[in-house]
Amino acid sequence: MIPTPATCEQLRDFFEWHVQTGHAKDVVMLDKRGMEYMVRPHHLGAEIGLALPAEGESGNPDLHQIYLRAAFA
Repeated sequence: MIPTPATCEQLRDFFEWHVQTGHAKDVVMLDKRGMEYMVRPHHLGAEIGLALPAEGESGNPDLHQIYLRAAFA
């Protein structure tokens, strides 16, 4: 089953649950399962995290999309 992008509301609820259960300081990472097709330069880390977008690049209101960036750890 191919996942669909989450809404801001779904992500808020998901993260709020983690905060309320004592995981407020945990780091958010992308699950690598199913991402074998991605090739990263060797100098980048093995884990893929989520980062806030650069200022002014937070989304496309015309398409109703909010963006996060990949962060390699």
